[in-house]
Amino acid sequence: MTTPWYQRSLAELDADAAAGDAHATLRLADAYEHGLRGATADEARAHALLALAAERGSGVAACRLGDRANRVGDLDAARAAWRRAAELGSADAMSNLAWSLRDAAGDERAEGHRWLVRAAEAGQPFARNALAQLVATGDVPRASLAELARTPLEELAAAADDDVDPLEVSYDDVEVDAATLDHLVGRWIDRLERIWPDVLVRTEVDGAVVDFPGGALPDGVFTDEETVTVTIKSGLHHVDATFFVSDAGALSLWLASFAPRPAPPTAAAVLAALDEVAAVLDVALRRSA
Repeated sequence: MTTPWYQRSLAELDADAAAGDAHATLRLADAYEHGLRGATADEARAHALLALAAERGSGVAACRLGDRANRVGDLDAARAAWRRAAELGSADAMSNLAWSLRDAAGDERAEGHRWLVRAAEAGQPFARNALAQLVATGDVPRASLAELARTPLEELAAAADDDVDPLEVSYDDVEVDAATLDHLVGRWIDRLERIWPDVLVRTEVDGAVVDFPGGALPDGVFTDEETVTVTIKSGLHHVDATFFVSDAGALSLWLASFAPRPAPPTAAAVLAALDEVAAVLDVALRRSA
């Protein structure tokens, strides 16, 4: 029986990556970047694994390489990495590349417009807002954009993030021990991969990255009234699950998604997956009124 992803050891992650799996290579890069699964944090190795994941076809990894290059001021390298990521389908990279070319001229400016439209069509919120502003102010010719966009410009320009979050749900009085909480979150995310492929997870305790699920939370994390935030990403999907101690002294859970919001049926499937895992583990989840 294959070990669930959230319980896989560093050696198992290494074996997965050695088998050539791009997503496993990206997860291994995360382990070395943040010192997870017993790994010693190694920035050089993390970067090399990130580059390898990009070579193997991970748009997320290629986009991160672009972000890293941009942070150190190497715009040429950033654009090359973002372009590779965009070609692999990363809407965030499309948006980043378009933004980096906003002041360019000629062919580069036209390339920036093309990627901006592609990112907006994919639902990337920054690109949608930027394109709407360009259309509204007339800073970009409608005719040229109309040839590129499959979605009518009027629809893109009018697109606005819905303030209603179908995943904003709170649960009060979550009675669970540390081991069961680990399985609750791990198995839930495992089921989410059936809805969203190639899920990536990052957990922080008051801003510090920790190895969870699959590792131990710091001792006394909830008695010290710290906040544990599990960030779940897949493509443009972004969900935060935040555990905290309420004013009444009980453990609570708050879920929220970010633009672009999931469609109501998808949000319902995400919540149903959590409810199903809780039922299997005999954890009572009581939604707030």
